[in-house]
Amino acid sequence: MLKLGTKVTFYDTSSIPGKTIPFGVEYKNSKQIPINLICFVKFIINIHILLKYVFTLKIYNPKNIIKYFIRSLRLFVVISKSKFNLIHSQHASDRSIAPLIIGQMLNLPVVVTTYTSEFSSGSKRYKNRNARICNLADYNIFISNHALSLSKHHGNKNNCSKVIYLGVDYTDFNPNYSTDEFKENYSITNEIIIVYVGWLTKRKGPQVLLNAINSINHNKVKIFIVGPDHGLKEYLQFRIKEMSLQKSVFLLGKVNNDTLRKIYSLCDIFIFPTITNDEGFGLVAVEAMASGCIVIASNIAAIPEVVKDGVSGYLFEPNNHFDLADKINYVINSCDYLRMKDKSRQYAINNFSWEKMAKDTKSTYENVLTYMKSSI
Repeated sequence: MLKLGTKVTFYDTSSIPGKTIPFGVEYKNSKQIPINLICFVKFIINIHILLKYVFTLKIYNPKNIIKYFIRSLRLFVVISKSKFNLIHSQHASDRSIAPLIIGQMLNLPVVVTTYTSEFSSGSKRYKNRNARICNLADYNIFISNHALSLSKHHGNKNNCSKVIYLGVDYTDFNPNYSTDEFKENYSITNEIIIVYVGWLTKRKGPQVLLNAINSINHNKVKIFIVGPDHGLKEYLQFRIKEMSLQKSVFLLGKVNNDTLRKIYSLCDIFIFPTITNDEGFGLVAVEAMASGCIVIASNIAAIPEVVKDGVSGYLFEPNNHFDLADKINYVINSCDYLRMKDKSRQYAINNFSWEKMAKDTKSTYENVLTYMKSSI
């Protein structure tokens, strides 16, 4: 966005450390916002707007009302002190309530991006409230058609919507990293390298990959399972030992970003075996494609929007390790194997780059601002 000439202020409502803030982005931490008397009075004058949103969203708990009062006041201080054209809030959930309130107070359009979890988990009441948030937004961005469909199923009737896929920096994710040390450490010679990246939890499906191994040629592959444990590590370790796969399957746990990029660069076939309908996009699949990996992924949720069957990879029946093994064997034995790796990277560059995501987002901003001006 910065390269396209858009001034960006990142208002951080989360205390999670270790965020990387791009050079040129103004950073504001919500916990460090000083509140002066003048801003407080201006905010109180418009308190009826906050109360209207509290009523519309059916927020009746006094503690929650106080929470949204404080959040809205802090955001009011930040935005009223500078010249902004638009507010872009992430997630159609409670974190978008304050932006919607302040947008109404200061007559600024509010764009809300939905990531799927708003409608794929939680109670019916939670999903219904998130749908009302979509309806209150001036414009909605969805990271996939799957996410848009889920929101409509739960009550989103706002037609001011657009699907903008997530993107990656394909200069950062590429197949050209040095992997010599990795090959030496794991005695890699001419094997096909298969990689899984994600949480070690059943719904993400690493056990499906492990179950497929008996149906593929062990001598031709080495498999690396990357990601933090979410309850499945002990089971995977047991199965690897039980199947005598210690020399061909490796659990690497959570790795740093540099190591992850090298693993992607080393990877030939990336497996995305998720079995949950929660997948709103599948960014790891795009990272793998940009790194020159052929992706074999579950045909579920938003995954078919990301992995083009027969172009950037292949789709298999969710939770069917026999079908997964068939697809792996097909790729391993394909004479078109190397060419498909190049096609996979090019597909990611063409469809899921940061540049495309930024251009689509800026175009949305311009359309929203034009509409707002014409309706005044």
